[in-house]
Amino acid sequence: MATVEKESIAKSNRALASMVTSQTVDIAMVAIDAVLLLFLLGFINVGYRRVIHVPLNDLSNFLGELANGNGDLGVNLDNSRCDEIGEIGSTFNRFKDKIAVTIDSVVDSIFSIM
Repeated sequence: MATVEKESIAKSNRALASMVTSQTVDIAMVAIDAVLLLFLLGFINVGYRRVIHVPLNDLSNFLGELANGNGDLGVNLDNSRCDEIGEIGSTFNRFKDKIAVTIDSVVDSIFSIM
């Protein structure tokens, strides 16, 4: 009977060791997946900042300077991008150029009156 019990205990130990190994592998896979997910989120964040956040922040700062009267109408926004942000830059540059022409016209009219 002792031999049967020893075999049963050995079989149980092997099954338990197999379960522990399986759970260890599962935990390792979850940890690897978590690290990969963090790297992916980091790359997405860097891409978002480079592609969307920084250009919109530059546009906001430029418009804020103009609104406060400190902006330079001779400076153009970056319109080299082929997306909506580049289109906003191009459209605003045209708007700014028309305002500059209007201001020059008003200044010329004032000097012609004097």
